[in-house]
Amino acid sequence: MVARRVVAQMLLRPLPFYAIVATLIGYTVLFVISKVGGAGVRPDALLRQIGGSYVVALAPALSALLFVAASGSATNAWLGSMGLTRQTLALDALGVDRRAYLWAPVWVAAALCYLAVAALFALGMIAGGLLVCRGYGIAGAWSLLTGDLVDPRPERVVYAVRAGFLIWIYAWGIASDVVAKGGAAKPEADAVTRGMTASVVACTLWVVAWELATVIAVWR
Repeated sequence: MVARRVVAQMLLRPLPFYAIVATLIGYTVLFVISKVGGAGVRPDALLRQIGGSYVVALAPALSALLFVAASGSATNAWLGSMGLTRQTLALDALGVDRRAYLWAPVWVAAALCYLAVAALFALGMIAGGLLVCRGYGIAGAWSLLTGDLVDPRPERVVYAVRAGFLIWIYAWGIASDVVAKGGAAKPEADAVTRGMTASVVACTLWVVAWELATVIAVWR
């Protein structure tokens, strides 16, 4: 029951939002690159050089930031409201372990929801890129844009590995922060809002730090 509630509010309800934003970002990034890319290089040739590298580079960070702001805030507020209305204390009074009944299912479901959102976000960015490629009449656009994900060139394997590592880290890190701050004691209504804000700020800084650290590690 708890896991179903989390999946509904973290994945199913904001699903159209994630799909639309990802598609628009994917389209915008490739379109801008094709217009302001290398001087004297045809747009179609430039897009073939880029391939799906923009998805590998941007999908982990953007999906994590949006997930924290939308889905993470919703679950944080839900957990906070349960603490504010003493529902968690009622669980203790009934002899129910809140960690096993509430926090553990929320933690696992939140992490799995982010993994699904990250995959959806990547597909959305690819869909936006397909629209750009279609405009330039590029054949084999699907293989071109998914190559860096499913069969990257040897020199680009490290970037795909970095993206996969970041998505995995973000999933469990964001879930842990949401449960920790959402499940903390809420003596007043303002504490719920403060918990939501603190979670968004902390996770945003944490994502930026991981992005910077892994970029330095890859490019050194």
